[in-house]
Amino acid sequence: MNGGIKPIPYTTLELGYINLSARNEKTGAQLFNRSRNAVKSKLTWDYTPLGLNFTTRVRWDEGFGAVDSNRNGRIQPNEKADPTVQIDLRLAKELWKHASVNFGIDNLLDDTQATFRRTPGRIFYGGFTVKY
Repeated sequence: MNGGIKPIPYTTLELGYINLSARNEKTGAQLFNRSRNAVKSKLTWDYTPLGLNFTTRVRWDEGFGAVDSNRNGRIQPNEKADPTVQIDLRLAKELWKHASVNFGIDNLLDDTQATFRRTPGRIFYGGFTVKY
């Protein structure tokens, strides 16, 4: 489920909710490595008079069953990955009509949870875009 509004000029807010009931077709047991609930949001400020675009994304998931340590086919509390929040920031500046430069940070909070999730830590990046 997704939706969006434009609360003030140049600004867009989008929200989404995901409910995933991923189950084994034979046993009916919940599948591992699948978060049941997740929420995502995106706030964009697109100030066209100066050619600036700022975007922030926030994603939350409630965690998931990561391993089956005792091999009983059921997700136990000690086999779950913790809930996570990931925040990404991006700033872009239009240089000419068909060119822009951008800079960003993914995973601002540096949430890695190395035990169950193989996610990189905080990532800084920059780029140059040419449209033709």
